[in-house]
Amino acid sequence: MGFTRGHELAQITKAHHTGISVRSLQESTKFYKELLGFEEVFSWNPQAEYIGVLTGY
Repeated sequence: MGFTRGHELAQITKAHHTGISVRSLQESTKFYKELLGFEEVFSWNPQAEYIGVLTGY
């Protein structure tokens, strides 16, 4: 994708959510919260059947 004359580029100002696959949810949560200062606003059960279907596990 490039700039096309006469068209404006999208102005992205924030992200709604993201997904990251990690080896250890507990260790990764600690890293993001304690070292990077992230706030956990929602948590889910990774063993839930529908999550496995969506992620291929």
